[in-house]
Amino acid sequence: MPYIFKSISLSVPDKLSNLATTLCLIMMDIGAVISPFVISIIAKNSDKALLSSAIFFGIVTLIEVARNMYANLKHKY
Repeated sequence: MPYIFKSISLSVPDKLSNLATTLCLIMMDIGAVISPFVISIIAKNSDKALLSSAIFFGIVTLIEVARNMYANLKHKY
């Protein structure tokens, strides 16, 4: 989580850093509250809900790993 806040604070102007990180924290909290309800609507069975969550977060993880590898290669050369 600190990586997200650090990247947000580096990508916005200094004056808006606090506002941007606050909005990110609020959106993450809303997502944490809403996501179980959304998953339960999508998958009526709890096993399917856990599996769909694992697949989603696995895909997000792979995308972020690929993005970081690309960024490191881009800065290296």
